[in-house]
Amino acid sequence: MPTIAIGTQGDQWFPINQSGVSRKHAFLSIPDNHNDLWILEDNHSTNGTFIRNENGQMIRISRVEIQPMTFIQLGPNDVRGCSFYASKCLASRQQNPKKHKKEFDYIRQELKRFKSLRQKEKKIKKRRRLVNRYSWTIVAAIMVISDVWIGQSISLQWVRYIVRYIPVIAIAVVSWIYNKQSKMSLGKQRMDATRRCPNPKCIHDLSDQEIINGQCNKCGAQI
Repeated sequence: MPTIAIGTQGDQWFPINQSGVSRKHAFLSIPDNHNDLWILEDNHSTNGTFIRNENGQMIRISRVEIQPMTFIQLGPNDVRGCSFYASKCLASRQQNPKKHKKEFDYIRQELKRFKSLRQKEKKIKKRRRLVNRYSWTIVAAIMVISDVWIGQSISLQWVRYIVRYIPVIAIAVVSWIYNKQSKMSLGKQRMDATRRCPNPKCIHDLSDQEIINGQCNKCGAQI
């Protein structure tokens, strides 16, 4: 498993010169079998090494197993730091430093996933409005009917309570399901974090159109 040092004086093929990155900031071990997990280890850096988790949050690490498309940040989250996808460090990617096809393909997949989530959210909002508008009216009607009709025909008191309150519980559960916190907020947070240009020298957040076109309008990184 070859290990490369990443930093301003690291072994990575692309240059890193941001002031918040140490000379040998972190080590990345890439297995010969690409199906195995990669290992990223912070080298006691001053400003820390971070990776982006599934929810789009940057978490500081000391040593962690990662995927080739794990987003890595060396140092602070501004112009002093450097961020890139782990696969950027592969020696086979040296042909053209402006080309970022694999990264743009990944960002496009995330955008497609987010748009699909947004469509589902619209449908859920419509159902939620219907539940909030009519649910308790239906409950009240069921309770009246159960008292007048079912309650008179069933002699056992506990059976009457079951018949009466099961619809109430069912409506309450349905209302809770549609009104609980949506996945949309987490999806948006993840998408916002994924918009970062894959060029290690650029901290531009890509627009939807830039992602679709496969090109950063600020630095010229392209698919």
